[in-house]
Amino acid sequence: MGQKFGNYELVRRIAQGGMAEVHLARFSGVEGFERWVVIKKMLPELAVRKDFVDMFLDEARLAARFSHPNIVQVYELGQHEGTYYMAMEYIDGPHLGALFAHSLRIKKPLPIPLCALVVARAAEGLHHAHELKDANGVPLQIVHRDVSPQNVLVSRQGDVKVMDFGVAKAITQGTVTRTGVVKGKVSYMAPEQCLADHVDRRTDVFALGIVLYELVTRRRLFRDKSDLVVMQKITQEDVPPPSTVNPRLPKELDDIIMQALQRDPAKRTPDALTLSDQLDSFLASSPDPVSRSNLARWVAENAQELTPSAESFSGATPSWSQAAPSRSGPPPGATPLEPTARVQMPVEGSAPLTEDTALGDAPPPEPEEKGTPDPSEGFGNARSSMTPAQQRLAVQAGSVVTAAVVAIVAWALLSRSTGGPEAQPSKPPEVAGTNTPPPVATPTPANPAPV
Repeated sequence: MGQKFGNYELVRRIAQGGMAEVHLARFSGVEGFERWVVIKKMLPELAVRKDFVDMFLDEARLAARFSHPNIVQVYELGQHEGTYYMAMEYIDGPHLGALFAHSLRIKKPLPIPLCALVVARAAEGLHHAHELKDANGVPLQIVHRDVSPQNVLVSRQGDVKVMDFGVAKAITQGTVTRTGVVKGKVSYMAPEQCLADHVDRRTDVFALGIVLYELVTRRRLFRDKSDLVVMQKITQEDVPPPSTVNPRLPKELDDIIMQALQRDPAKRTPDALTLSDQLDSFLASSPDPVSRSNLARWVAENAQELTPSAESFSGATPSWSQAAPSRSGPPPGATPLEPTARVQMPVEGSAPLTEDTALGDAPPPEPEEKGTPDPSEGFGNARSSMTPAQQRLAVQAGSVVTAAVVAIVAWALLSRSTGGPEAQPSKPPEVAGTNTPPPVATPTPANPAPV
């Protein structure tokens, strides 16, 4: 028997984040009516913080406007014993990152057509959000800003659902992003997001392009230990065509991905619906067209352990409850990997994915948290908290430092290659206030070794 919570029975706690905890719950009505839902409720200690309450209510009010088969639905925003909560749709499947990690571990990667199908359906859901208007017909200009593998769910019926609009941008929000706070996961940011410029629906298209690139190449596109280096790569480096990594990739799909990943938003795929149409056209022309039923069959045959029914939770505690609380937790209904099977990405950019790696890695736990980070937390880097000014200065400073290092190395190589018996190093500058004699330079050999 679970814990009574208003009209719901909390069966299992799925995860706890920095602002809320997520529970699998059961709603029971008259004459045996029953429905499984996910309850996301604010942490009691934050319920007295107006800023956190406003953020939670913004997310709920925004999510409640969505009515699309490719977006997780919100059924209710309520309050019980002073705690705000959302009742959300239960999805009996993992997030895309966990699914793909599992497929690599069992050496049965998700086929390329199914990768395209998943992203096409996610794009449809995002287009619905982008097109949403208020009661007066005014566009809400919603931008998700956090599109990543862990925010795309795949059910055992083959449904694809976008979730977590908690950092979404909309003109109707009661709260605004504080000056200096940039939201999103760095490895899936668009260039304009890295530079704290204006974001729009094309920002989400770029993120979808990254997700699809990583799915079909089985490599991380933008990855490094340093967020600064990741942002530099996104804003300055050219993306190699995915076909250079996976030669079996059809040219049509190669072109679709590269258009979605254009650094200049004006040259990028204009909206998520266009991306979805392009992918559907590619799938329709492929020798073996795929559909939702093909995705469901693949999940049933290769990832059944990731899609248990809600009724099965009446027994043992799910694996996600065995880990320490995490900041974000798994998506509603997602079944994460066991702690012993946790996967990590190599630190180098464009590192190959193997059975021991996955699309992203769990962000580090908060300083105050102890224990093993939740393996379900997720596939993608931690959300950035850098300010716009900090981001701009960091990217620019990094570029200056890189140029300076290159210049110094070039000067050193040139000095060595042109040196001889007559070449004497320049006298180092004297430092005021010191009596230390300058170091004695060793003469350059008459026949220096080639560089």
